Amino acid sequence: MDHIYDHSTDGIRGVEHYRDSYGNAYQADVKYDHIYKNGNTFVASTDGSLQLGPDWEELKK
Repeated sequence: MDHIYDHSTDGIRGVEHYRDSYGNAYQADVKYDHIYKNGNTFVASTDGSLQLGPDWEELKK
């Protein structure tokens, strides 16, 4: 129930939750299907076709 309560407004706010390889949580607009992180810089893509290089990590839903 805590999970449902914590995320009950996500649809209204239009956000999706992502995690990096360390378990840190992030939120991004639902219009993006792929979120990439390099340090404190984030890039989003709708189709996942970005080729950003080895320093970039794709976050997982």
